Amino acid sequence: MLSIFKRHLKRPALKIAVVWAPLPAFISAALFVSLLSGLVLETRAELIATDHFLGGIPGDPLLGEYDLTAFKNQLRRGNANGGGQDPTVAGFVDPWSGNVTSGSLGVAQWTAELDPLGSEFPYQLGGRTRFAGVDNLQRRVQRALSPYTASDTYYISLGAQVLTDELDLDGFVGIGFTNIGATVSETDANLISGNSLRGLLIGAAGDGVSGTDYVVRHVGSSGTVQNDILLDNIIQNIPETTSPYLRHTIVKLEFNDDPGNLNGNSKLTIWQDPTNVTTEAAASASVTPLVFRTFALDTNADLTHLTLTGIDYSKAASFDEPRLGTTWEDVVGGSADFDGDGDVDGADFLTWQRGFGATTGALRSEGDANSDGAIDQTDLNYWTSGYGSAAVVPVTMAVPEPASLVLLLFGVPALSRILRR
Repeated sequence: MLSIFKRHLKRPALKIAVVWAPLPAFISAALFVSLLSGLVLETRAELIATDHFLGGIPGDPLLGEYDLTAFKNQLRRGNANGGGQDPTVAGFVDPWSGNVTSGSLGVAQWTAELDPLGSEFPYQLGGRTRFAGVDNLQRRVQRALSPYTASDTYYISLGAQVLTDELDLDGFVGIGFTNIGATVSETDANLISGNSLRGLLIGAAGDGVSGTDYVVRHVGSSGTVQNDILLDNIIQNIPETTSPYLRHTIVKLEFNDDPGNLNGNSKLTIWQDPTNVTTEAAASASVTPLVFRTFALDTNADLTHLTLTGIDYSKAASFDEPRLGTTWEDVVGGSADFDGDGDVDGADFLTWQRGFGATTGALRSEGDANSDGAIDQTDLNYWTSGYGSAAVVPVTMAVPEPASLVLLLFGVPALSRILRR
């Protein structure tokens, strides 16, 4: 038997619903052992911000949607004094802002697009953001983060597709979390050189010779802005064919882990295109992480904006699902939202339960969290990590919410009898 507790995160009381359904005995026993060993899902860490770039024609900003109507889909509207789009997206405040050049009606050329990057992206939920490509010009847009609790460890993840054959071999296009100031100027010199850039950007850069590299841009061991290579001479992305190259990047930023290190007081660990993201260790087993020293932060509260920039990059690039969190689970989780309603809850567990045992061809809507075509224990692990990640509809009875309350109790008759009293 299964007992699922639904939690409404925005109320002082815990809303509980008890749903009973048959469950394989081995799963019930395993989860009860986890319960007895101290599994408390309420300690799940904080996802600070993410944007799925949802959209509509026209979009409803109250639902977090961008307006994808022609000539309105730019993150900042297409005139020199145009305002920025302002959908209600958790983790962000204020509308998008962006730089302009004198006489330019194409503000920023960063747009929200309806079509997603690709179904294989583990936690892709909506559309994407796209840079059209501008030669010999810089475009930057940004959106301020809501206040959050600073940490000495941050995780960032995102997906990207970029066109290569860049005309300017020093061009760059990328996305990341930075602190570059609230005032947007025509030229952001700190994104190009010097040591003022805080945070980091992931994207594509001309290699100065004849190719395009996939890089992390940050204030590195040189003490100034530099590109460290994640993928050398990347292959051309061809969206019109069956081979659009989707790149998946996960970053761990450990602030001030070695304060006296002359090559960087902080540490960047980057997993590029891991094939198993269930845990940090599993990702490291699937691909060797790259490690860099960095001066990316002055303080652990330096990350203030989601930033998208194109600097003399003449080709198109798309990005999706930029995530900032304090744990691995935050930035790779969420794929157990099988019904696509924006949270991971008991309904998603029932979807997994119904589909359990499928070995090939399964869809996320059927309970396949990691898009491997099977519905198995790994998908349940995703659900366990993500449970309670967003508010759900409150139902049934209310009880006090002590910090140590366990949210899940599985298949134990004695506990069932207690709950029915």
